[in-house]
Amino acid sequence: MRILVVERDAIFGADLTAQLEEAGHAVAAVGSAGEALARLGWEEFDVMFSALRPGSHRGVNLLAESRSRWPRMLVVLLAGSGTVEEAVSALHEGAFDYLRLLVRTEQVRRVLDLVGQQLALRTSGTGVQDPVEYARVLAAEGGY
Repeated sequence: MRILVVERDAIFGADLTAQLEEAGHAVAAVGSAGEALARLGWEEFDVMFSALRPGSHRGVNLLAESRSRWPRMLVVLLAGSGTVEEAVSALHEGAFDYLRLLVRTEQVRRVLDLVGQQLALRTSGTGVQDPVEYARVLAAEGGY
């Protein structure tokens, strides 16, 4: 998978990037929403992991922009102190998933499994699954 990581905390961004690369994914990392939009302008990604507050922009603003300009890309929001209301709002706005920091390796693996399933559905011609339904499936399976 081609993954874009948007995280202003360089240490966390580097850790997440390393996890993803060790799992065999092609990863690019940037430190702000502006850098992410610039990178998305010339490179295609399957999924973007974005901090809820990447720099001076809110992650939901980046989510809205990326969903309107690159609708095939899936977006996973990361939050250090997010609330349930923010998570529900993000899913309603089109986020594929919402993870609280500090993200554990098994959480990332599970989300990427679901992303892989979603991408496989798209290539087989089946419709895109609702992100809220994915959240319910994940919760029912004992996910995060």
